[in-house]
Amino acid sequence: MVNPLVSMIIAAYNEEKHIGKCLTSLLNQTYKSIEIILVDDGSSDRTVEIAKEIARKHKNIKVIEQGRRGMAQGWNNAFKRSRGKVV
Repeated sequence: MVNPLVSMIIAAYNEEKHIGKCLTSLLNQTYKSIEIILVDDGSSDRTVEIAKEIARKHKNIKVIEQGRRGMAQGWNNAFKRSRGKVV
């Protein structure tokens, strides 16, 4: 398979200062066959709003919101929704 889809999972909690740069960095990779799945673990800051704003411009970004259930649960949720050959 040429250029298999790679799923990148980000579990975030109150990362408004860094989430924009993180997503931009992933989008700027030279490998383009990617999906980015961000799971927000109940942030009380603007993490979700910033991520959704960027996701509106990039169809390969999914934003999942969950209550404070922990990062491990977030990774599991994202893994279940991932479509990539590589995660």
